[in-house]
Amino acid sequence: MASEPIFNTERMAHPSPQAPGLNEATRARQRPTNLKRTRKRSTLYCKLDRDRHEVRLLTIHPRKAQPFSPHSERNAISASLTTQSLDDPAEYFALSYVWESGQYFPRSHRKGTRHAGHLLVDSVRIEVNRNLWLAIERIRQDETTVRIWVDAVCINQTDLNEKAWQIGLMSRIYQQASQTLIWLGKGSPSSRIAMEFLRSLTPEKFLGEVKTLEEYCQKHFTASPQLHPPLIDDWRFCSVWTDKDSPLSKWDHLSSVLSLPWWGRRWVIQEAFFSKKPVVILGNESVSMDKFAELATWHAQYLSVTRDVQVLIKELFRKCPFYYLLRQWKAYRRDISIHRAPLPVWLTLSRDFNQSILRDFIFGVLSLASARDQLNIQPDYWGSDHMVFVRLFIHLIEIYGFRTFRFTLPSSESLGGLTLPSWCSGDRYGGLQNALSSSRSISQKSERFEACGNTKQSIRYIYERTGDEVPFTRPGSPKSTLSSDILMAVKGFQFDEINIVVPTGLSPKGGVDDIRFNSLEEQLQDAVRSWQRRLRGIQADPYRDTCGRSEAMFMTLLGGRLGNLTKADCHAQFLQWVEPSASFSTRDEKRNISLAKGPCRSLFYAGIRPRCFNRSLFITAKGYVGLGPLDVEEGDIVSIFHGVTVPLVLRKQTKAKYHSFVGETCIHGIMHGEGAAEYCREETEFIMV
Repeated sequence: MASEPIFNTERMAHPSPQAPGLNEATRARQRPTNLKRTRKRSTLYCKLDRDRHEVRLLTIHPRKAQPFSPHSERNAISASLTTQSLDDPAEYFALSYVWESGQYFPRSHRKGTRHAGHLLVDSVRIEVNRNLWLAIERIRQDETTVRIWVDAVCINQTDLNEKAWQIGLMSRIYQQASQTLIWLGKGSPSSRIAMEFLRSLTPEKFLGEVKTLEEYCQKHFTASPQLHPPLIDDWRFCSVWTDKDSPLSKWDHLSSVLSLPWWGRRWVIQEAFFSKKPVVILGNESVSMDKFAELATWHAQYLSVTRDVQVLIKELFRKCPFYYLLRQWKAYRRDISIHRAPLPVWLTLSRDFNQSILRDFIFGVLSLASARDQLNIQPDYWGSDHMVFVRLFIHLIEIYGFRTFRFTLPSSESLGGLTLPSWCSGDRYGGLQNALSSSRSISQKSERFEACGNTKQSIRYIYERTGDEVPFTRPGSPKSTLSSDILMAVKGFQFDEINIVVPTGLSPKGGVDDIRFNSLEEQLQDAVRSWQRRLRGIQADPYRDTCGRSEAMFMTLLGGRLGNLTKADCHAQFLQWVEPSASFSTRDEKRNISLAKGPCRSLFYAGIRPRCFNRSLFITAKGYVGLGPLDVEEGDIVSIFHGVTVPLVLRKQTKAKYHSFVGETCIHGIMHGEGAAEYCREETEFIMV
């Protein structure tokens, strides 16, 4: 028997407009004789008062009192719209769901056409997809009305102006709702088992269930507590997995629940975080969102202290992009106004989420960002996607500086075939790197470097066709009439030119797990040895009177960060790692090398592999060594922009004085202003395309 839902409609129940319990004969006598056709949807929406922060609420009529309509079909739900100011207290639910495109009910045998479910809202027929219809039908009561906010119905989707400012109110809508109902889907017998299992878990029971699972796998599969990974995709075809009494089945069903589409939709992040009482509903089962957050916390803690983890437990959240956010759930919900992160952080955290409209990549998390971001970026559903993203980067560069941001940009195909300017720079391999490092960003903490010295950022934007400067309505917010031929003009100086490039061999193909990293260690060793040999053939040596080439090389591989080790320790580990069979003559070298053997050698590789991932080693014309983007080429130039903390790699374009941005770089010897001091008089303005 299904459990009672934990969300409560009694407090918001309203008497039905018709006495409950009327039989069909009585209802038939009340039907009007002159039937009128339903009105068009455009007549349903009255103008909302923006100053009063008005929204619409959907009142769902009870099943037993649904008024007759000439369009009443088996998939019709009767409802009405009312206007409500958020400045006035009101009780209502807010619905969080996934709009699954193309989800329809089965074809009608009479008409031979497929149709979505529909609502009869004030006698206006509104088509909705199957998932939304099922959610509303699940919420609908037998004898009482229910007030709920649903974006697809309560916002006039054809009025782009209304849509833009209503989206700005969504944080308040979910904050003020009595409960947020998170609809995962219709449910099934297996999902019922999963939800009941989750409800029963406590920290002690979680550990006990994991131990039971490991013992079961040891007994039935292998002496190892790990299940063989290839079986992961095949377990549903084995009778042992479908055995309802097997401990595997509960975890398998729970993993399926955590893989449902809702967990990967971008909009639901703000809907969940702003809610007072979010409740997850799957079929007839409901569980508090806090329980999912507890599960994620227990799971992360268990993985952090356990060496050999059963694969089913390890991969429990593998298809759940919400996993990291669930682990931070309590911290952010204590006071979300305090924990508002900069927009680039939210775009990075949500990079594995998806959206149906491309620009919602930005607007779907905008309300979670800092007040400064929300002030300068407004939802825009008029202009092209291309210009929406250009405006985004104009704001980000002005507020956070010129840099490679760690979120992954949508593909050019998603942007309608348009390619963003090179200075609109996002991480192209974010989904694969698993936050180890960025393909074009040198450091998450690049502020520790000061390659620009004491200079301040100097950037302006110009139109390519006219050369005129781009006008602004306020800092960080260009006018909506901008054209797509915007160029960036930034002041700085050219430092050097890249002559030799050696790829590290740590590419994104195949993922970034520890097993694959260990298998690629020899490739990276070969790349470093080649880099070392080619450096010996360069006569220019800017490190001769300072640190020496060996130190420059290992400091470059480490990205300029020593961690808890000394330079002597790192130097010894570097020599032992590159040439493990080499002989060393001096006493200090022998002593340090003896310390570098064993675990220290593997620690050195573990320290450099995140920095070398998706990057290439290079040597400049002046003999400097560096670590740059994966796609750096010979002939690219190294430049330092005013106010930018790390050196940048630029590529000359066919048009004179035009450059494109390739990525950030780490070059030992100029990361703390040495290059800026030497070339400060050779200032130039780079035109970036």
